[in-house]
Amino acid sequence: MMKTQLITKRKLQQSITHYVLISLLILAVGGYFAYRNYTEYQTTRSAFDSETTQLAQLKVASDKSNTDYLDLKKSLDTQNSGVNQSIDKILPPTEDFTTLARDLDKYFLNTTGQTFSLFLSDIRFNMPHVDGQSAFGVLPFTMSISGSDGGFREFLNYIEKTGDLNDQSRLLNIQSMNFSYDNSGNGDAASSPVKNINASLNMNAYFQRPSADDKNSK
Repeated sequence: MMKTQLITKRKLQQSITHYVLISLLILAVGGYFAYRNYTEYQTTRSAFDSETTQLAQLKVASDKSNTDYLDLKKSLDTQNSGVNQSIDKILPPTEDFTTLARDLDKYFLNTTGQTFSLFLSDIRFNMPHVDGQSAFGVLPFTMSISGSDGGFREFLNYIEKTGDLNDQSRLLNIQSMNFSYDNSGNGDAASSPVKNINASLNMNAYFQRPSADDKNSK
């Protein structure tokens, strides 16, 4: 009887020892895999966070690039619009002799009462035309002016500067001119300190060449 009890007790102890060892082994294996999975999770989470940060940075950079592009496009559109408006004043789409006559009349009126005054006595426009493959049309006209010699020189300087994009003045050109001095009772015209001049000028104003659509519409 005693022998049987001892054997039973020994088996029970062995079973408990085996259970403890198996439990420790399971805990060890479970801990290893838990640590390994946690490390992989941390690595994956770090990579995900890094990619999220990079995506956010790329979005900010993309938004800034898009804003810069829109600002640049707006600026270029504004500049192009200004240039196109200037070109339309320098070379209008049509002969537009009415605006030209008004601008010239305004120029001469502004000299009234000045030291070098000049008067427009006559202006006549001829038929506009486009020569061959020329990139622009021509509006010929004649002018008769009178006034001071200094005013006439200033007018010649004004004509020379026409066509400037900044001034937006219509492009004009003098083809020929005839002039004579008038002493107006001041003795010899050549030696008079104040010289009056009478001049007749043959001039051209220019405009954009009509397109095929414009010709067909007419």
